[in-house]
Amino acid sequence: MFGDLGHGIIMLLAGLWMVLREENLAARNIKDEASSESKIFNMFFGGRYIILLMGIFSVHAGILYNDIFAKSFNLFGSKWRNPFSELELDSWYNQSVISGKEVMIDLPPLPSYMHHSGPYWFGVDPVWNLAENRLNFSNSLKMKLSVILGITQMTFGVFLSLLNYL
Repeated sequence: MFGDLGHGIIMLLAGLWMVLREENLAARNIKDEASSESKIFNMFFGGRYIILLMGIFSVHAGILYNDIFAKSFNLFGSKWRNPFSELELDSWYNQSVISGKEVMIDLPPLPSYMHHSGPYWFGVDPVWNLAENRLNFSNSLKMKLSVILGITQMTFGVFLSLLNYL
């Protein structure tokens, strides 16, 4: 699944441009210098509706994954907060400077998660960008979503085939 908001917008705009200017582009009969017709442009022009749909669904998946041009973005804020006071953080920092050892701080789930505001309502919570296993988590999530959407799409196709048969 191609899930990037930035690349999806570019693909959406290219597909939308070809669909909206369909009659004008078809009448032009664009040609290459070497041959009598432009095979590459005609291939793109023939797939203009697919390109438009790919752009739409890529924008949707990009928002779902919080990705724009392969960079994560924070759209709605996180549902996690820092449970530690500034005094505690300063003392840990001073302790790490004196000892020369790095202090690792975890976000304990019970005091860190804001239960009153509910779960992150769309996409992936940006706090996952701080996790050590963020790549494993995001790859696992994307694979599971791809399998679920693929099976759903194939099942829908089987039902359409059954309706056409009846």
